[in-house]
Amino acid sequence: MLFFAVIAISPRADAQLLSPYPYCFEIINRAPWSVYGTVESKPHTSSAGVVTHHRSNFRLQSGGREQVCSSGPFYDGYRLRFVLRTLIPIFECYTVANRDVVITGREISETESVTKATCY
Repeated sequence: MLFFAVIAISPRADAQLLSPYPYCFEIINRAPWSVYGTVESKPHTSSAGVVTHHRSNFRLQSGGREQVCSSGPFYDGYRLRFVLRTLIPIFECYTVANRDVVITGREISETESVTKATCY
């Protein structure tokens, strides 16, 4: 199970969408290669006045799966930011926090491939 770590970012005050219980979902890798990425909450202001967000990094082998749980703060619609990356981000979406995210990939040519995820 992945847990979020707190990361400081530039100041910005927003209302917080929180849940009294954690929303959980699985990240499932159906791509024929390993994938790396992050799941992030919406930035929020801590009690110390510092704007932060929660981030969880993951690495999944082909066929792997990880459970992620969060109580927020969420983006509108109880969504979290989901990013796949190599050295740079290659796919990004905002997905609801209670439906599994399925990652798929295919080779386009010997030098090109596409990796994406089903987000809701």
